[in-house]
Amino acid sequence: MADSAISPPIQPSPQTKRGLVKQVLSGDAIVLQGPPSSNGPPPEVTVYLSGVSAPRLGKRPTESQPGSQDEVFSGRRNIAENQIT
Repeated sequence: MADSAISPPIQPSPQTKRGLVKQVLSGDAIVLQGPPSSNGPPPEVTVYLSGVSAPRLGKRPTESQPGSQDEVFSGRRNIAENQIT
C-alpha cells in the first residue's frame, strides 16, 4: 500500500496593497481609493473590518421611537486621516 499522507493546502503569500481612505461608512466599514489610473478614475474597494466593536449610526426619530445620536464621528476623524496598508 502506498503512503497516502495528506499535505496541508498551500497558502498564497499575502500581498501588501496601499490605498487612501476615501470615505468612512461606519466604524467597521471604509472605502479605499487605489492609485490613479491612466484610463479612468482610480479603483475603489469597500473594506469591512472583522472583529471590530464599532459605534453605530444614529437613527431618525419616528412617531413611535425617539431618535438617537451618531456615535461614529470621533472614530471617523481618527480613521479618515490615515493610510491603510
